[in-house]
Amino acid sequence: MAQAQLDLAKKQKSFKDSSTNTNDKNIFIAISHSKTIEVYYSKAFKEFVVSFELGSKKFVFSKKKWLYFRNFLEQIDEIIINQ
Repeated sequence: MAQAQLDLAKKQKSFKDSSTNTNDKNIFIAISHSKTIEVYYSKAFKEFVVSFELGSKKFVFSKKKWLYFRNFLEQIDEIIINQ
């Protein structure tokens, strides 16, 4: 159990992914064992993307889609906080 917590804490820090050969802008956040959020350079999109992996589903936001989506984060936050 203690090792699992240490592994989770290590994953939550920013990291450099050698497979993408980019700088230290990659971020990996473990929400739970099977749920993660990751920011990394995608060779397919040729830009940084935001990836939400929620169990068996994975959602990838390109820069254009993220700029649209982030406009709603304040509204979502307000609804959740005021519940």
